[in-house]
Amino acid sequence: WLTYEAQRVICCSGFMVEEVVRSFQLPRDKITMVPNGVEPSRFRATGVTRAGADAPLIVSWGRLEYEKGFQTLIAAIARLVPRWPALRCVLVGRGTYSEELRGVARGLGVEQSVQFAGFVSDEELVRLLNEYIDGPGLTVVIGAEHPDPSLRLFSLVASTYQDDTRIGTIG
Repeated sequence: WLTYEAQRVICCSGFMVEEVVRSFQLPRDKITMVPNGVEPSRFRATGVTRAGADAPLIVSWGRLEYEKGFQTLIAAIARLVPRWPALRCVLVGRGTYSEELRGVARGLGVEQSVQFAGFVSDEELVRLLNEYIDGPGLTVVIGAEHPDPSLRLFSLVASTYQDDTRIGTIG
């Protein structure tokens, strides 16, 4: 009801525009897309070598829901740990699938390698991203169904973006 009464509806991604049009049968011309932004100056190497800097650090964030695909990342971690036993993966976010994901990590024997950070402030996320800039690390953009473009933007700014469209996970 409110979407019809509003003069404009703002969405942060093309996916959300389509969801609002579909879910609320709202005319597309009432919607404005304003993408999320990122402040590049906040992302920089700190010059401090992090503990375990010789081991890869993987950071991924988003809503911990089945459709986001974090279970695939955890399965990949299980395949990587034998080669890099000190590998650490930090999953940032919360959601209704978090307990199941913990169970996946336990079941695959990587509960010590996968850290569930829960919700973190923007400052803490920036700290984590800057930490992996200081050593071998990468971000993993999760969300095959509807990836958040801002996640790719954060990774680009942090100079760690890996375009996974080649494997068909970003639509």
